[in-house]
Amino acid sequence: AYAEFYNLLGGPGRFGLRAGRFYQPFGLNSQTDTHGTLLQLSNDRVFGAERDWQLTAFGHATEHLNYQAGYVLGTGPDQELDGQSGMAVGRIGLNNDDLFERGLEGGVSAAYGERLDPHAAAGVVATWRLGADVRQRLDSGIGPFTLTGEGATGEDEDATVWSGLAQADWLHPGRRWGVAAQYFYFERVHLEADHADDIDERASLVLTRY
Repeated sequence: AYAEFYNLLGGPGRFGLRAGRFYQPFGLNSQTDTHGTLLQLSNDRVFGAERDWQLTAFGHATEHLNYQAGYVLGTGPDQELDGQSGMAVGRIGLNNDDLFERGLEGGVSAAYGERLDPHAAAGVVATWRLGADVRQRLDSGIGPFTLTGEGATGEDEDATVWSGLAQADWLHPGRRWGVAAQYFYFERVHLEADHADDIDERASLVLTRY
């Protein structure tokens, strides 16, 4: 549930507002529809949830760059309020001209604040993240190929976090069959000796009939 308000300030596309529960404006998630795909992106592990309640501004930063910046409640997958202060989250990325003309998407993201994380020992987690992402579509006579990469680093309380995702997709020209391969890595390195490191590593290969 969310509402978007367009062209509130400046010229067309300069400043809009989004209010409600939507993809967090970090990485490729906010501009990717994953409802019809078995493979998902990084944010459900990087933040514990890919969507959050938020108030976000979005629009054109320059002729070639778009921005998203706002405040999210940090409610986690259970959508709870448990004393967390929420997070400031934002992304600067290439606009649709690069996507339409060159099949290229990419950007840099940042987040800072507090959130709830079911993967962490403590409920409320002081968090910061820096991330970068890129996606390239390559058209060919046997169908389009898409290469995707996401990376992030940061801290949860006293633990250092590293995350990376690499994915390759192919879609048949008739759009009936597709193949995708993904490798994902997440590591939370605790500085205290009595806490074991949290490592999540997975590889997936998917054959899909649409």
